[in-house]
Amino acid sequence: YILFFAGFDCNTSIYVHNDMVEEIKTKGNQRQDILEYAYSTYNNVALVTEDLIEPTSTFVKTTDHFKITHNVISYNEIIERGNLEMMFDEGSTQCNIEFEKLKEILESDAKIVVTVGRYSPEKGHERMLDAFNKVWQENNNTYFMIIGGYQNYGLYDKLLYDIGRRTIITDGTDFGGNITLRLAVLSEEYEAFEKSVYSMTNGKLAPQKTGERYDI
Repeated sequence: YILFFAGFDCNTSIYVHNDMVEEIKTKGNQRQDILEYAYSTYNNVALVTEDLIEPTSTFVKTTDHFKITHNVISYNEIIERGNLEMMFDEGSTQCNIEFEKLKEILESDAKIVVTVGRYSPEKGHERMLDAFNKVWQENNNTYFMIIGGYQNYGLYDKLLYDIGRRTIITDGTDFGGNITLRLAVLSEEYEAFEKSVYSMTNGKLAPQKTGERYDI
């Protein structure tokens, strides 16, 4: 489709949501020659955050046609859903524990580490699991909750072996309720920083208001 639309006789735009240099390195799911052609041929290259300019510029000779186009986030709708009673959608939401047990944990005094995202290298689930394992060694009254990753559970069987009974995995992110965060850590390996902050806070917190950024 990228090559197909590039040939249209009209004003064309192509969006960039991720660091495509890292996508090629990590997943090998993109062709550099096609991206070089597309980013040079389309009239506009729409980047969802400023921090994508540097990696994307390696594919082109000029960045004059680069445009910053932030994602539109329907935060009002997200807030409305967050105020609904928590429930699983029958037939679509899967979880490795029963719903009533999940509610019991969420309403307890246990500390819960939450990460949201499909199982994919750039999400950083592996290092989050490793970090949680160290936290759990010091405080057993903790849980690690992965929202949106149940389908590829088998990929993390080895990592989950030691702390599996303290790990909650769901497939599906839309089941109502709000979780209050005391600390937010972005685990992504190379996804756009600003996009992640906007998504995590329903668009209400601008990246420049998050305080100092530490790369670990």
